[in-house]
Amino acid sequence: MILILKIDLERKLDLIKSSFLARRGEFESRKRGQKTGQQKKMKKKKRRRRTEEANNYPYVLLMQHLCHPNFFIDFLLLKRTLLRRGSMFVFSRLQFEQLVSWPDVSSKWRGSKRKLLDLGAGDGVVTSIISPLFHEVFVTEVSPTMKWLLAGKGFRILDVEEWARQSVKFNVITCLNLLDRCDRPCDILEDMKKVLSPDGFVVLAMVLPYRPYVEIGSNGHSPSQLLDIEGCSFEKQVSTVIGKVLEPAGYEILRWTRLPYLCEGDIRQSYYWLDDVVFFMKPRVSS
Repeated sequence: MILILKIDLERKLDLIKSSFLARRGEFESRKRGQKTGQQKKMKKKKRRRRTEEANNYPYVLLMQHLCHPNFFIDFLLLKRTLLRRGSMFVFSRLQFEQLVSWPDVSSKWRGSKRKLLDLGAGDGVVTSIISPLFHEVFVTEVSPTMKWLLAGKGFRILDVEEWARQSVKFNVITCLNLLDRCDRPCDILEDMKKVLSPDGFVVLAMVLPYRPYVEIGSNGHSPSQLLDIEGCSFEKQVSTVIGKVLEPAGYEILRWTRLPYLCEGDIRQSYYWLDDVVFFMKPRVSS
């Protein structure tokens, strides 16, 4: 009798134990299920957040550009470049050949590859006019969109800070309407002599009257180096450019001319024009 009661008690304990373990298993599985559900919800939230961030990224990028101090300048340059508007005209190929007496000067370079360096080439329209006269054409430009256009025309682009350190010597350097738009014009006049071949020459164009304006510089829109140009009339300013800027910088003026500097216009006016003085010059040989 005692043995039977003991067996029944053990069976009941086993049933209670198995029931407890079963309930415990259900509880743990339910708990794990809750955790799994929470984890899934968290993953969904993270995915949703990443998707929203990806969708909003273009707007964030746009706001960053809008808040940038140079945004409107960059936007206008990009718009003008992509629409192929705002191209400049300084001289034709015939005018260039007449100014420099091309048959005479080019005869000195027979048997060698003629190299041109155009500083501040812009969209390359003026460069393209005279590029057929040369075997290799190098350019410098600050604007990324202008660089894109220049590269598409097959010109070799040099860094604006490194061009004066090139081992290459150039037969012709053109610096067209750049001195009144750069931060350190005196340095450019000095650096051109370093990379010019011994029998090379420089074609320099300047808009007169002289009104310097620097888009990107360390001194606001004023240049760090101001050229000493005086006078109210075109002729007086040309005289001071020669006597106070170019000759002190070590250049000999071979010839100069006055040309209209033309620029494509807008809806108000088909084109704009300014007065350009164009110098044909070479470094002065010290005696």
